[in-house]
Amino acid sequence: MRVDDHSEPLDELRRLLGLERAYALAMAADDLVGAGDFDAAVPLYERAAALAPESDELVFWAGIGLAGSDLEGGVAKIRQAAGINPNWLILLDRLSPEFAPAGAEVRRALGR
Repeated sequence: MRVDDHSEPLDELRRLLGLERAYALAMAADDLVGAGDFDAAVPLYERAAALAPESDELVFWAGIGLAGSDLEGGVAKIRQAAGINPNWLILLDRLSPEFAPAGAEVRRALGR
């Protein structure tokens, strides 16, 4: 990774490292969701979203994960992500239960 062409290379490096940490947490949370451990996944998704608040993607996936144990909270996060990028709702419609175990409930809550 090179940041030497950025106007503030150290700031850019910090930003990129923060994103890497956020996505590592999100992937660990994905693994927990895949194993059915929603309660353990939720704090990881929330930490990931907090590390990269500008990432609507992490907010969306945090909502998907949260919906397994807190449908209302998950729907709120998905609405937040979709407010930034409405294409998240299209993805939501396409996700299989393997990727979004609570997807059907989320879609119903959103009127989709």
